[in-house]
Amino acid sequence: MILITQASEKTLTSVCYISMDCMKKHNIFDLISKNSPDLAWSGDRCIFLTVHGSRAYGTNTPESDTDIKGIVIPPSKYYFSTLHKIEQIELKAPNPDACLYEIRKFFNLALSNNPSIIEVLHTDPSDHLIVTELGKVILDHKDEFLSKNIRHSFAGFAHSQLHRIKQHKRWMTTSEEDNPKYQEWKANRNPKIFAMEEKFGYNTKHAYHLVRLMRMCKEALTTGKIIVKRPDREELLSIRDGAWSYDRLLEFADTEDKIIEGLYETSTALPHAPDKEKLDKICIKLVERSLSMDIL
Repeated sequence: MILITQASEKTLTSVCYISMDCMKKHNIFDLISKNSPDLAWSGDRCIFLTVHGSRAYGTNTPESDTDIKGIVIPPSKYYFSTLHKIEQIELKAPNPDACLYEIRKFFNLALSNNPSIIEVLHTDPSDHLIVTELGKVILDHKDEFLSKNIRHSFAGFAHSQLHRIKQHKRWMTTSEEDNPKYQEWKANRNPKIFAMEEKFGYNTKHAYHLVRLMRMCKEALTTGKIIVKRPDREELLSIRDGAWSYDRLLEFADTEDKIIEGLYETSTALPHAPDKEKLDKICIKLVERSLSMDIL
């Protein structure tokens, strides 16, 4: 990490930390400016940027893509104009996979304990690419976004993975030609994923995410903390490589869900709901501070 002192008073903050190696490799702001010149402001107005996905979990392989997520505070026209609106900025292949969230969108998703967004706040500091003073304020309050709603959000995502696993396994042996979803799956299925399902009898990548999400949910309800960099990395990789049978996965999901439900009822590690008023005031102050710098 390299300490950068910003010279201009009009930047969002006087000090920020930037991982230069990653920024050279994935210069997403140049790509955004090239693809959408009207969004060239994104680099100067990004207050937090982090590696996400498998590289943040520690389960990446040499072939893994790099996922990047961050938070921006757009210029004033996006708050006061009737002609300009923005919720997020995305880059897709062949560019690096990146998504920058407008700060209010990010706060709303975090308050609902959306897994992908909560994970962004709790990535290991070694995965942080940009942290400005305004971004640090959000990180300082990251635990305050957490609530028992994580039982529904994290476990809900896990259940959606289980639904897809069961559905695809059924479709592998039973034709449903009158089902539009079956037709879409049959026409567009990824050859690598199909080969995996043929080899192991089910989608082990979905299984790996299911196990990770359920364990993270249980950890949060037990300790009040989100552990993104996985201590169970080796086992998760083995699950992705087919170590668990389909029946073992189903048994795990059923048992774990009952444990999680019990923790939801009895745990005191997390509040039933976050303090939305307090966090909303923080969001307002960050936006106000950012926009005040535009007129200095």
